[in-house]
Amino acid sequence: MSTSQAPTNGGRVLGANTSGGGGNTTVNRSVTYAPAPTPMQPQSQQDYSLPMPSYSEPDVNAIYGPTMSYLDQVESQLRADLPKYEAEAEGQYTTNKSQLDTAKNRSVSDIEGQMQSGTRKYDDAGSAARRLYQEQQMGMQQRFGGSSSAGEAGQAIVGQELQRQLGQNQRSYVDFQSQIARQQQAVNDQYNTDLLSLEQQKQASLNSIRRDFQSKLMEIASNRANVESAKAQMRMQALQDYRNQVYSINLQNAQLAQSIALQRDQAQQTLAQNANRLGGYTGAAKTAYSNFAPSHGTAIKMSASGTPDIQGALNQYMGRIYNPGKNDELIMGGLGTSKPTILAGRSMAY
Repeated sequence: MSTSQAPTNGGRVLGANTSGGGGNTTVNRSVTYAPAPTPMQPQSQQDYSLPMPSYSEPDVNAIYGPTMSYLDQVESQLRADLPKYEAEAEGQYTTNKSQLDTAKNRSVSDIEGQMQSGTRKYDDAGSAARRLYQEQQMGMQQRFGGSSSAGEAGQAIVGQELQRQLGQNQRSYVDFQSQIARQQQAVNDQYNTDLLSLEQQKQASLNSIRRDFQSKLMEIASNRANVESAKAQMRMQALQDYRNQVYSINLQNAQLAQSIALQRDQAQQTLAQNANRLGGYTGAAKTAYSNFAPSHGTAIKMSASGTPDIQGALNQYMGRIYNPGKNDELIMGGLGTSKPTILAGRSMAY
């Protein structure tokens, strides 16, 4: 096996430094490789979900409080006015009854006056008839004497006339009394009718006042119920709006969580593929080293990351010198020798 002397100047050592001293050449057998990629560590999961809104019940009392206060005032005023309206109806009845009593008393007084006047006329007619009878009787006695038949006949005629007049006056007076009694009864009947009408009017007024009072109370109660219903509807609408917000946020969070999970799955798949490729590269490196190391009796060591320390082994035993005249000849020199020896006159690519 022939050897040749390597040039001592004009050559370049790739990845190595040469230093000459005392005619010896020392090769710093260090080869620099790209550092192995550091496996990606999964980041701690962060909470990207949207925060839930807080429920705040609307202040319905502030909104509907003035309306309720107004209804309370109306009811209070209504209850205060009821006795006044009832008193007015009673007062109107009292006034009308007083007027009716006055009219009745006036009518009764007029009838009594007529009765008294008729009684006086009756008495006067009787007295006049008796005076006439006495005058005629005295005239008969003076003219005919008391014992003559003519005188007796005249006295009989005068007496009959007196009885006729007295009887006629009596009948007229009885008829007058009947008329007066009928008038008195008519006055009483009319009074009782008018009084009953007044009482009915009073009761009708009181009933109308009380019906109107109850109707307004029912209207106030209905308005209160409407206000309470509106308050309940406002609370319900607020709850529905809050439920819709929560549902929308939950839906968005679910979609966001699904998207994040999908991205995480894709990232894990990518990491697994990268790990598989790196494992392939490591296996290839182990194979290459096992094919290379036995010829030099070198034991392979494992690095801290669990991969073969190929770089350390190559740094221990190899150096690469680029010789422009020999086309990438692999130079292997013994440690401590003054001249490197050409191991092989051919290129060795690795």
